[in-house]
Amino acid sequence: MNKLLVLLLLVIAVCYDRKKKKIPNFLFITGILYCLLTALFQKDISQMGRCIFWFFLIVAICWPLFSFRAVGAGDIKLLGTMGVLLEHALFLQTILLFLILSGIGAFGILWKRGLLAERMTYAWQYITDRRQEKGLYYSRERDGTDMTMILTPFLLAAYLTVLAGRWCNIW
Repeated sequence: MNKLLVLLLLVIAVCYDRKKKKIPNFLFITGILYCLLTALFQKDISQMGRCIFWFFLIVAICWPLFSFRAVGAGDIKLLGTMGVLLEHALFLQTILLFLILSGIGAFGILWKRGLLAERMTYAWQYITDRRQEKGLYYSRERDGTDMTMILTPFLLAAYLTVLAGRWCNIW
């Protein structure tokens, strides 16, 4: 049931993200409430604690990506919700494949838009700059939106690929 719920949440997130460039909070609230209510009905208070702990742990681990504007807050909350609902191995396989797919996608988008050399140079300068106050790596006002991308389709593709691989006993 959790795998189907995650699939449904991801499909809805892709639709919202493509249309409005945001992932609504009701998606992660639905996933967390499902986890908490399932634990409550099973009378497993420790499972409720684990649900809350894992969500906040995943959000905390991903927070640096948000602080550099590499991902949005909705993406992080969605990852936290997935981490709560899925078994650890499935979640980690999905995240690993998601990182690979989104990296390839980012490379392709920058290449197609002719921004690859410019962004690589900027990234190198940003990394090697020794000033204490660097500011944000990405600023919409300074950089525009030419190199931004929607991540949820890559997350959905990774999840479906891992599920198919498990169904076919590939991994």
